Amino acid sequence: MKRLLFLFALSAPAGTGAQAPVDSTLESAIGAQVFVPDEAEVKDESTSLQVEVTLEDPPSPELSSLEEEPEAAPSPPGTHFLAELYGGVTLYQGMGGAGHLVIGAGGKRSGGFFRFYLLGGLGYTSVAQTGNLAGAIDLREQRHSLDLLVGLRVYAPVYDGSIRLFVEVLTGSSRVWAGLERGGERWDGSDWSPLGVFGFGVQVRILRQLSVGLRFAYRVARDPLQEVRRELGLGRGRTLTMTGGATWHF
Repeated sequence: MKRLLFLFALSAPAGTGAQAPVDSTLESAIGAQVFVPDEAEVKDESTSLQVEVTLEDPPSPELSSLEEEPEAAPSPPGTHFLAELYGGVTLYQGMGGAGHLVIGAGGKRSGGFFRFYLLGGLGYTSVAQTGNLAGAIDLREQRHSLDLLVGLRVYAPVYDGSIRLFVEVLTGSSRVWAGLERGGERWDGSDWSPLGVFGFGVQVRILRQLSVGLRFAYRVARDPLQEVRRELGLGRGRTLTMTGGATWHF
């Protein structure tokens, strides 16, 4: 804001004490008040007319844009829980089906990069193979496993967080049903076995609360027919699975 001071010389008849006339158009033209001295202040034939003009600075474009800019919407709260359903196939030591249903809870530390989740849930695998395996004639094998799982998954977000790589280590117990047949001989068994699973994969966040992904897992559990398998020259009951599915984040 700037103020300018103008002085005008006005004349009035001496000794009359009359107030000097002021043109009203002056006030309207300059947009200011004109102060005229009264009779007591007139001491000679001429007096000074003091005009004070106030000029307003135009608003800054930057300030205008800041004033007009709406407030940014608050960011949505983060997700700390997940529920996941995956399904796929078994790739190693026979073909079959595989899948898991897990829930988890976790997140990241303040300012951290990795996300840590504790997982728990159920897993399933099945294996079936036939043929001349390890020198055995007409060998047939079937194995089904129901797993109780608990463990840790670690996410590493890439590409603005919409793509996440993950690794996980799970343990638990597995109920295994196994059957072997060679010629006219058949062996069956079922038992609970300690379980270890190492998995890795990738997920793509297509929505804030939904992601899809691909997962590979190497699973180790004791087969109830382990001694028979050893006599027949078969490998241990280990499987490699490839599964895909969806994860709900909430």
